[in-house]
Formats: sequence, C-alpha cells, structure tokens
Amino acid sequence: MYNEKEKGKDILNISLYDFNNKLISSSIIKDDGEDDKLTNKNNTDEQTGELNVNGLKEGVYKLELKNNDDMLITKIKLNQNKIVLKGSIFLAQSGAYFNNFEKKSQIYFKTQKKINLVFRTWHDYGLQTIFIDSQEFQNPRKLEIKNKTEEYSLEIPPSEEFYKIISEKNDIKITGPEFFSFTKDSWFNPFEGKNIQYKNDLKYLEQNADYVLVDYILPKTEGEWKIASISLDIKKDNLYIKDNKLNMMLNAPHLNQNKTKFNYIPIDWINITINKEGYFEQ
Repeated sequence: MYNEKEKGKDILNISLYDFNNKLISSSIIKDDGEDDKLTNKNNTDEQTGELNVNGLKEGVYKLELKNNDDMLITKIKLNQNKIVLKGSIFLAQSGAYFNNFEKKSQIYFKTQKKINLVFRTWHDYGLQTIFIDSQEFQNPRKLEIKNKTEEYSLEIPPSEEFYKIISEKNDIKITGPEFFSFTKDSWFNPFEGKNIQYKNDLKYLEQNADYVLVDYILPKTEGEWKIASISLDIKKDNLYIKDNKLNMMLNAPHLNQNKTKFNYIPIDWINITINKEGYFEQ
C-alpha cells in the first residue's frame, strides 16, 4: 500500500528472490494515471497490490520494492513473523508529506562490530532529538538533528543486546547496521555465518568481518595454564616488516565491552624463536 508524494508517473515493482538472488516472482502496482496531479497533503488516497507465491520452501528470501523514490509505502502485510530491512531506512511518517500523519517510530538492530549510525533529513520537519537506547548504555544516548544540510553520526559499540532508535518526528534517513526491524521479535540475521572475500587490510576486515578464520593449533594444557603456539613464514605469510622490525599484537576485543570490562587474561610468558636460513640454503 502506498501514497504518491509528487505529480508524475509512479510505478512500484515488487520482486521476490531466493537466497541466491534468483527471481522467483514479481508484481507491479501501476500508476493512478493522474500524471499532472498536484501534491495535496490532505489527500490520503492509497493504492494497493499483492504478490502471492505458493510452494515456497523453508529458507531466507529477499523481497525488493523498487520505485523512483517518489512514493511512500505505508503498510506491508506478510504471512511471516521474521522480516528485516537491509541497508538504510527512511522513516517517512511525517507532517512533511501528509497532514495528521506524524507518528513516533521505534526501530531495532544488533551489531557484532563497531559501527557509525548516520542520520540525515531534508526538511525542517525532521529537525529533532533522536534517542538510542540499549543495555550497553547507562542512559539513552541523545543526538540533536539541528540542520537539514548536515549528516549526524553516533558511534555504536558491538553488543549481543538490542539497540533501539526512537524518532518522535520521523522524516529522517538512517544508515549504519546491516539490518533493521520494527520489533525485537521480527529481527534476525539472514546471512549469519556468510563468507566474504579475504583482503590483507585490517580496516576492511573490521568493517566487513566478524571473525577471520586462520590455521589453528589447539593449545596444550599444563595444570591451569594453556600453551598456544603458532609458526609463521616471513615470505609465505606476507608479514609486514618496517625498519627491519617485525611487530606483534595480541588482540582480545571481547574484553572491550561493558559486561566483560572487569575480566582479564593472565599471561605467564611469551617465547619467540627465530629460525634463519643457513648459508648453504640461501
């Protein structure tokens, strides 16, 4: 169900894809035919359409609604209880488009890596205070949207808990997490455990990967201690050496969360052995 915002021809394409992005079925909600109709904020006439597909197997599917960004989708009905929005979301239930239309919105998300929430509005209607709440915070975070020509951002730490974004006035675009939902119960990660292309770039991995799998040697146990070891080849493993120095870093990012900030990992000793090619091997 959607409302048109401006004059001109508007068509809504509805497409259903499987997990491998293969088109299963599609439908169109056609334009109302009134190309020269002027915007009327009191006109709440709606057009509806549907897409019925029988015999779907259990799994993850993508529903794509594509238009020219000149219409508002006011209602979607599904016979499933799990649905998330991928990428950015635009909260449009605002007085910027129709009279007596404004309503508070709450959306939810989770993130396993640090992200930046980015907010942007194009109208005075969208100037407001955004609230972000979570068990990660002692008090809800506030973000003042004061200017319609600027983007505003807020850094969000990784957490297994839900984050909730509250917008009192809407008319705002939000980007940041991979998936949003309108309720906690409807949220899920459809691509949990997906693989991405590996790049030897720490910034790329931080932004795109939750885990990096490497060759792993099970640690030995001696009493209450565990002894882990790893062997590296400077050439084969493409180790980075600068000024004839090789740096090493121990990383435990899970200790950088509120619920584990008082935890620690004791280290008794570190033993480094360097093997160099002999004269006759060079």
